[in-house]
Amino acid sequence: MTDPHQQTEPSTVASLLGGLGAALMDLRFRTVVSVRMLPAAYVVLVSGLAAILLSRTVSAFAMSLWQGLIELFLVTPIYFIAGLVFIRVALEFVHAVFRIAANVDALRDWSQDIHGVEALRDALKTLVIPKGRGGNADDG
Repeated sequence: MTDPHQQTEPSTVASLLGGLGAALMDLRFRTVVSVRMLPAAYVVLVSGLAAILLSRTVSAFAMSLWQGLIELFLVTPIYFIAGLVFIRVALEFVHAVFRIAANVDALRDWSQDIHGVEALRDALKTLVIPKGRGGNADDG
């Protein structure tokens, strides 16, 4: 008898990735991965900002107690908030660009559909319609 955990493990890993692995290996760039990675990028960037500011604060305390306290209570919070704003605005800009690109793709698809309908209408105009059946009130 086989172990049920062994059978479901690959599907569990695939569901956790959510197709991200396959999308990362898409050499033709048919799927957009950047939007899916924005939350992870946000966490990494905020963590990096916090690490840099913590390093600055520790270095300031190594120089002097007063410089460390000024860095801890004044400089670090200002830089952290400014950094958060900058990171958030940058990532929201990236997200907006990808949303615009998706909307442009949708508009292109719609215009192709409309072009198809117009081509059908033009083809129907070429059909020979006997006089009196055109639907005009004057013909009748």
